This record gives sequence, structure tokens and C-alpha cells, in this order.
Amino acid sequence: MSTDTPPTTRNQADSRRGGPPSGDALLNCEDVSKSFGSVRALADVSIWAHRGEVTALVGDNGAGKSTLVRCIAGVHRPDGGRIVFDGAKTNFHSPEDARRAGMETVHQTLALVPELTVWQNLFLNRERVRRFGPVAFLDRKGMQAESRTMLSRLAVNVPSARSRVGRLSGGQRQAVAISRAAGWGSKLVIMDEPTAALGVQETAKVEELIRTLHALVWVGGWTEADVRRAVEATAAAGFDLLEIPVLDPTTVDAGLTRRLLGEYGLKAACSLGLSFDADISSPDPDVARRGRGLLAAALDVTRDIGATYLGGVIYSALGKYPGPATPQGRRHCVESLAWLADRAAADGITLGVEVVNRYESNLLNTAEQAMALLDEVDAANLVVHLATSAPAPSTSSSSSPRSAPSATRESSPSRASRPRW
Repeated sequence: MSTDTPPTTRNQADSRRGGPPSGDALLNCEDVSKSFGSVRALADVSIWAHRGEVTALVGDNGAGKSTLVRCIAGVHRPDGGRIVFDGAKTNFHSPEDARRAGMETVHQTLALVPELTVWQNLFLNRERVRRFGPVAFLDRKGMQAESRTMLSRLAVNVPSARSRVGRLSGGQRQAVAISRAAGWGSKLVIMDEPTAALGVQETAKVEELIRTLHALVWVGGWTEADVRRAVEATAAAGFDLLEIPVLDPTTVDAGLTRRLLGEYGLKAACSLGLSFDADISSPDPDVARRGRGLLAAALDVTRDIGATYLGGVIYSALGKYPGPATPQGRRHCVESLAWLADRAAADGITLGVEVVNRYESNLLNTAEQAMALLDEVDAANLVVHLATSAPAPSTSSSSSPRSAPSATRESSPSRASRPRW
């Protein structure tokens, strides 16, 4: 578990050369020590991490890396030294204290329950309920919908949010654990040897997840404090475009968001995915009508915050379908997108349909299918957004010959971030 001569971190070596950490570090560990009986696991270890950075801690097996992680995350209490997180000295008595402060940790054991589904693991100990007077029921539908969004934003490839974790591969389990940490860790996500038990291919996927996560700003809601934190973190990380999910447009204070974006000189884009009970590709006219209403509300928010792009899975529900759309469902989709595009054009807003082949959509799983849908809708302000990965730590995509606006693809040094809540 540890050695008598713990490793020196790169940060520690830099400090000894006269390079102390700057005051804006999100995490700053100074001279942390920890012993287990006569075994000294950590000896005066110092390390720090700045906002918007991916910081690596490297050492031999048994050198004490996991012990340091557990000291930071509240599992162990350090014997000496101090840990400063987000400007305040920490005294975490448990991992729950760390979580409440905005820190999430993916331990080597992953802490997943194999018998539970993906969505149940994502909301483990954070279950949401709906209350009817004194009676409370689990909001299964809401948690499943949000789980699909959490997984899709990190391009996590699992069969379904309803799949049992015990049936997933090692890489998929690791991705679920990372998604859970990223979904709830509003400030810092720590991963303890995330690729230790994975093969080459699965390791590459986890590394891609880390690059994707680096481009995201995670917040727990969209209150004034959440908006300010998202905007400040986006600006501090060097991004100039903030993509704001509007899954529930009623929760977005457009006036406040626009004001704070203006204070920091940021641009914005909006995105959402439809739900199965508000799906414009449904053959049921009432369901399709609710989908139109959701899109109209999202478009109003996009306009009111000063954004000029609304994209995402705006053509069907964000989830896995048992089969392709019916002819009537496709007709509802085409008519609804044409109607929405006409409204958007009046406000100078471009719409983007996002192709997400990480699960089977009932309409768009390839760029060719997306282009065919664009031809049917025949709207000049409707573009294709291909959800592709990029090595640079920024939110980016490639687009079809009908190129998307700068909100989805920047050829300049412009950088974008996505907040999650």
C-alpha cells in the first residue's frame, strides 16, 4: 500500500526550485503526511491543481498515490500538513463533506453496484423524489432522462441507462463512474488510477473522456450562484463560448444569464434533447405538440440570453428507440423543424441537429441521414452537428457542407465550455 520513501511530486520539485503555487490554485496540498502504524505512507507531500487544468500524479505502485487521494477526498485524515480547496482550508471528516464542497472522486474500486442499473448508480445516494402531500415517490423517469443526458454529454457508450452495471465491460464501468463524478463534482473531479485495469482500447476511451471532461464546467443548478460560477469558471479557463443546456427552459433566468455573460465578455449557445413524452418525432399528435412547446420555450431562452445557436437532439427524444420513426412520426418531425426554423430565422438564430451514434436514434445515426432530413426540412438556418471527439481540450464538432456557425465549430482560437447540472 505504501513505501518508506514516498515519491516527490513534480509540483513539489518545482516548489523547491523556487516556484511556489500561485494563489489562484483550486486545490493546494502543503506538506501532507500520513502514517499507518510504523509505515509512513506520505512524507511532506505538496501538490496543487489550477482551475481548467488536468493535473497528473505519477509514482510507482505502492508509493502512496491512493493514500494522498483519500486524504484529499476525506477518506483519511492527514497526520500533518494542510489542504486548501477553493480558497478555504479543508477539514473533511468524510467523503460526503468533500462532495458537498464540490469535489468528487473516482476510486479504483469505482464504488458501483453491479446489480443496479446505470441510472440507479448515477443517482446512488442522490435519489430524486416527487412529493404528493406527505407521500414521496422516486422520480424514476426524471432520473433516467437526466442520466441519458449525463452519459451522452461525455460520449459514454453504454447499451442503455437501464442496463445493469454488472453486464458492462471494464471500460464502460469506468466511464459510468467518471460520468457520475463529473455530473456531481461541480469544481473538482479526482480519478485514482482510472486506467489501471483496462486494455489499450478502453484506456484510450477513458483518456478521451478526461479530455472531454476538461472542456466542461459543471454546476449543480442554474441559480444566480450557479450561473456566476459557470461563467467565472468558463472565463478563467480561457474559453470564450458557453454552451448552456436548456433541458427545462423554465429554470433558466435569461435576464440574469445575459447580464453575467456580458460582464465577462462571453458568447453563448444553447442545447437540449427532447424527452419521450415531448417528442416531435412521435406519431402521437399530442406528444409531438408537447415537443414543439418545449422547443419553442428553448428558442425563446436562446433569444433572450443573446445566443444565436440552438442545437442538440432537437428532432427526437434523447434515448434509445426500439425501431425507426413511423412515416407519420417523421412527418411530424419535418413539419415541426420547419416551423421552428422559421421562428428562429426571425430572431437570427441557427438550429443544429446533432448526430449521436452512441445509441440508436429513431431518425439520425449517420451524417447521410442528417443531410437527408435537412433536405426535407429545407431551411437555410438548419445545420448538421456531428458529435465527434477532438484531442484539444475544447468543445468542438465538425459539420456538414452546410457548415454550422461559430457556436459549434471554431476555426479560430475560440474555445467553448459546457456547464452541466
